[in-house]
Amino acid sequence: MRKMLWKSALALLLAALLVGASASASLAEELAYNLFEKHSTPSAERRQDITWWLYAPQEIGEDTSMVVFLHGGGEMGNGALSLGLPASMAFGTLQNVPAVVVVPQIPYNTGAWLKVDDALELITAEVMERFGIKPENTALCGFSMGAIGTLDIANRHPGKYRRILVAAGRVNDQVRAASFEGSEVWFFVGRRDYDIRSETIYSFQRLLENAGVPATVTVLETNHLGTEQAVFSDPEVMDWLFTGVRPSASVSLVPPFRFTGTSVLQ
Repeated sequence: MRKMLWKSALALLLAALLVGASASASLAEELAYNLFEKHSTPSAERRQDITWWLYAPQEIGEDTSMVVFLHGGGEMGNGALSLGLPASMAFGTLQNVPAVVVVPQIPYNTGAWLKVDDALELITAEVMERFGIKPENTALCGFSMGAIGTLDIANRHPGKYRRILVAAGRVNDQVRAASFEGSEVWFFVGRRDYDIRSETIYSFQRLLENAGVPATVTVLETNHLGTEQAVFSDPEVMDWLFTGVRPSASVSLVPPFRFTGTSVLQ
């Protein structure tokens, strides 16, 4: 009887946590609608329009960057604004973001970001022309499936994105270190993340360093979702993504992290 009560209590706790996370994501999406414009671009490969969201700061200068955020598999079909970078912007964790931010929405049953690469090329070309974004002021980032897609997209378009942030991702076999010449790459791995094969990150970081590409692996004391929350809510890490300014030695993610490989703090 006592074991049954314990299992019931645990089930209720897990349900409450799931409902809480779902409500938080829904609220983030509602708030983000006030910051982002909705657009759509056709994908010949998918034979359908790709929805995407655009944020533009009030002041845009010659050094303004374009940052593209790729969401995870849980947001496939809907919810691109509910987690990660757009959620941190919506909740006010990140305020007065100085970059143009692009958030594509991958359709249901797409499976991989490469399958909408044709639309992403059209979207980024349109944004760069509209706001006068220079090629050297571009960044690409993603979480989970979006992190995998970040590496896949950057690999297909060598040198297009100068700053690349990968949170809770892995490296597919076709990704080559040579494709990242001229870029700087920052990986974030959760020590308690059992949803992703992070060992591929460490071996790829060594390949990048051997190719002369600045690459950092930051290990967090987080699970899968905790990695997303820690990375995309940290102002100094995001400032590097937005502007290319390296964090000071005092940067501190919550929970604390340690570095392996080459540190951007050096």
